[in-house]
Amino acid sequence: MNNPPSNKDFISDLFRRIEADGDWNTLFEALSDDIVWTVTGTSPVTGVFKGKQACVEGLILPVQKTMAEPFRCQIQRILVEGDAAVVLWKGSSTTKTGLPYRQEYCWILELKDRKIVSVRAFFDTLLATMALLSCKEGHPAYAAQDARP
Repeated sequence: MNNPPSNKDFISDLFRRIEADGDWNTLFEALSDDIVWTVTGTSPVTGVFKGKQACVEGLILPVQKTMAEPFRCQIQRILVEGDAAVVLWKGSSTTKTGLPYRQEYCWILELKDRKIVSVRAFFDTLLATMALLSCKEGHPAYAAQDARP
């Protein structure tokens, strides 16, 4: 009998697949139906989204509508202890207005039975707001992202 992968293997494999092929459906499939996704800070997508459909309508679609191409994921660090994981990653894309969008994320995940039941997302909400509101190049939020290492 095969043992299921450890939570560390499950999360590491999940994000490595996203990083390798850019298929974010992999993440969507790993979410529990009753996921609670909390976006911190102050932005057009800040809030608590309960359930997959709420995540799609309130978070995923608004972001996708702003971007000209899918997000690319570059993993910085994955830490897993028990049923909790922390994923540090950089995301990049181009907005439909042609501006680069380079974001840094910290996601805290809670797991149950190989499903993600909770996400708490931290990122630069000013930069996200500028992208979601289609602000123009030259705004300080865009200049600040060029200064990042």
